[in-house]
Amino acid sequence: MTQAHDPSTHNHGGQDVTAARQTYDGFIKLVQISTPIILLLAAFVVFLLTR
Repeated sequence: MTQAHDPSTHNHGGQDVTAARQTYDGFIKLVQISTPIILLLAAFVVFLLTR
């Protein structure tokens, strides 16, 4: 019988999957924070251009 494979604890060619996952999570958080800020800035610029 084979055991279930957990990709989060497996090293692929010497790459640390945990570090990659942390980098990805940080990137997603950055996108979630920056998207509303960019939208507000864009709305402000449109407001300034249309007054």
